[in-house]
Amino acid sequence: MDRLKPALYWIYLRDYFFLAFLVSLLCWYIVALRGPAGLGIVLLVKLFLMGLTYWFHQRRKQKEIYFYLNNGIGFWQLLMAGLLIDLVHQDQSSVQL
Repeated sequence: MDRLKPALYWIYLRDYFFLAFLVSLLCWYIVALRGPAGLGIVLLVKLFLMGLTYWFHQRRKQKEIYFYLNNGIGFWQLLMAGLLIDLVHQDQSSVQL
């Protein structure tokens, strides 16, 4: 069962990551326009849009949550997995600039 959990996380979060990628592109564009002075704006935009995107994602997937609960993955585990992976991805992508 433990081998199945990463696949379940991916199934749950794959459409969220598409939207998160679009938000990351927007943040990269802001940094490209403003340079290092735009990092404060990027942080605020990223956190706001990440929260808004995840809220819409949760509303859309609210009926599927019971499947993940029955497989031993809690709501907070799904939430933290998505947010942490997104923040790590954003952190690594900003280092490449």
